[in-house]
Amino acid sequence: MRHIIKKANEIRRKYGVDDLDFVVGKLGAEVVEDPWGRIINEVYIKNLRVIVIDPKLHFYKKRHLIAHCSAHHLFHRHRRTNYFIMGERILEKAWMS
Repeated sequence: MRHIIKKANEIRRKYGVDDLDFVVGKLGAEVVEDPWGRIINEVYIKNLRVIVIDPKLHFYKKRHLIAHCSAHHLFHRHRRTNYFIMGERILEKAWMS
């Protein structure tokens, strides 16, 4: 946990902003808002480097989930394991083209 906090503080010092969309972009990923139903609030799609957040969530909840997915991007993006596999629905999303 200390490593994660240290990395977060390092990123905050480096970019000097709290705009998570900007920071995520600098880290090589993208934030997209898209509803995935009532159960799924956030998804990190590793091979696309995309963080998907439910647009209906409160601003602070979105920030929390974007930060959470950003940590997955930072610490797990080079692993070969797929933790979450979606069906055809994701292939139809306009933001993927």
